[in-house]
Amino acid sequence: MEEYLKKTQDLKHNQLKPRQKHPKGFESGVYYNPDTNSGYVISRPRSKNKASFESLLKEWGWNPKDYELVGDLQVRTWDMNMGKGEKEQAWYFKANIRKKDPVQDKEMEKLISQIKKKKPLKPKSSKGQVFFYFASDWQLGKPDGKGVQGTIDRINESILLTIERIKELRKSGVEIGAIYIVFLGDLIEGTHGFYAGQEHTVVLDRLEQITLARRLMMKIITELSKHAGRIVVAGVCGNHGENRKAKSTVVTSKLDNDDTLLLMTCADIISHSPYKHIKFVIPDGYHLTLDVKGTVMGFTHGHVGGNRGRNPEQKLMNMWSQQSFGFQALGDATILVSGHYHHFRCRTDGSRTWFQTASLDSSDDFQASTGIKTANSVLTFTVDKHGWDNLKIIKLN
Repeated sequence: MEEYLKKTQDLKHNQLKPRQKHPKGFESGVYYNPDTNSGYVISRPRSKNKASFESLLKEWGWNPKDYELVGDLQVRTWDMNMGKGEKEQAWYFKANIRKKDPVQDKEMEKLISQIKKKKPLKPKSSKGQVFFYFASDWQLGKPDGKGVQGTIDRINESILLTIERIKELRKSGVEIGAIYIVFLGDLIEGTHGFYAGQEHTVVLDRLEQITLARRLMMKIITELSKHAGRIVVAGVCGNHGENRKAKSTVVTSKLDNDDTLLLMTCADIISHSPYKHIKFVIPDGYHLTLDVKGTVMGFTHGHVGGNRGRNPEQKLMNMWSQQSFGFQALGDATILVSGHYHHFRCRTDGSRTWFQTASLDSSDDFQASTGIKTANSVLTFTVDKHGWDNLKIIKLN
């Protein structure tokens, strides 16, 4: 019987490749901190004792013209177990790096110098409803769709159309006393650790992404600040802002985040300006709740919904209800606004409403696999003690 039941297996299959054990301190990857202008690059294991500083950076898609070697090129070798008693000598190379022309300090000094020259605005009334402008999922650095320039154009267009919307509401009799600008995370794309081949697709390095995002955030803040007597800038952190060294591997903590860094930098710059009516709320966790004219509002990026459902709506609604069950601050909110999933959605259950904002970037992979193209837009509405009103989706090209 065994002969009849025997499966034909003429070719080897389902064989596990031997796992490569990396020497501690020499895990493959690349890291750079623009605040300290320091970092390192570590090669993948090589079979030959041959490497150059330039080849290490190119291996991860970084331009060697932008960086220089600090100290000597480090090397380690060990015998890698290939299975069945076979061993192969492997080589690792590590280089400490710094950028040849770091601009973070010069950039900050330039922005602070510019903001100091601004003249104080004439005080406006802060009575009336609160107008909300949400910025989410720019992912600056992606080449998809119309690329980075397309995202920049949409952000600039959103500012003009938002100002038109505020004027339109006032003309119709809606009194607006404050503008809340909420950044919902994933403002930059990051350079590695989020999806396969990311190092070879991004068109801006991390410093360029952060610099561009900061300038666009400052433009939104300063332009909208002219149209209300009180401006509140707030936000939450997203997954693309995490400090990663590999897929889903966070170096420090998920809250050590570039989205929060950008908010803090803008707050520092504004603190030197004459714009005393601009206030900031920097998050200290994954969620943020604010009492707005007696209405409790909650904000989160959306990635924390995890595996709590089959689709974004189920994930966010389940997460929200669990926050309420656990007596967390987010559970008190009657309005929840999130990002992450790139397409506008809205659901109202009784007195609670969940909004999901659309992204301002594009995804070629998503469009190729589903046929659906992101309808880029900015979510706006007003809030008072009665809840939300005057919803308008500002559609962008």
